[in-house]
Amino acid sequence: EHIIDTNPAVFEEEPNAYFAVLTNIIYVGTRLKKFQKVDVFLKKLYACAEQLNKTKNLDIKLKLFGSVNSLELHMYIQRAMFEKAYDLIPKIEHGLKRYKDHLSPIRKADFLYNMAVVCFSLQYFSESNRFINNLLNTKGLDESEDIYAFAQLLKVILHYELGHLDLLPYITKSSYRCLRKKGRYYETERTVLNALKKIATKPEDTETIFQNLISQLERLDERIALDHFDFINYAKSKLTGISFAQ
Repeated sequence: EHIIDTNPAVFEEEPNAYFAVLTNIIYVGTRLKKFQKVDVFLKKLYACAEQLNKTKNLDIKLKLFGSVNSLELHMYIQRAMFEKAYDLIPKIEHGLKRYKDHLSPIRKADFLYNMAVVCFSLQYFSESNRFINNLLNTKGLDESEDIYAFAQLLKVILHYELGHLDLLPYITKSSYRCLRKKGRYYETERTVLNALKKIATKPEDTETIFQNLISQLERLDERIALDHFDFINYAKSKLTGISFAQ
């Protein structure tokens, strides 16, 4: 922030550098939950993006699409502003189609996963499942990537929410295979899968299973896993009746 404020002339001459600094500070501010600061720099990022967008350079347009929309989507999810995040989805889907031959598989997967989380949070489960299926079918995406494994896990939860209890044993097996293929996994992943497998075989014990799941996840406290999806608050929502988004 200090560098930006004290070197305006430098950044006027180097808009690409200015753009990079802004995206970094917004990312860090979002992680630190300093959202008032984030809002200020987001406005500056929009202004910078508007200036850069005048170019016909494809690389710059790709950077603008990927960075600005990804940052905004992540920020709204972090703030639990799911309706605002949902409003971004048509624009992001348009960009994914427009730049489909130029986006990396991991960038595409990141968008699809976060759009799935947004839809899930708003209880648009079928729409969320569509994004997850698209992610899992993304060409060139390495199945050892964390995001692929978490998509598998979210798919299991989605089928539970959609009432497909008969499919859970098959889908959980598929997810276990994915974890083994990855070669490394978060204990959170296995713990959630075990809980859902138990629910599939003993639905009458659902409340107890979710209570135990919360205790186990709180003991594990794997922040990276919880950054992908807030499994603890999801389990609590099943016990309290308060929506996951709330």
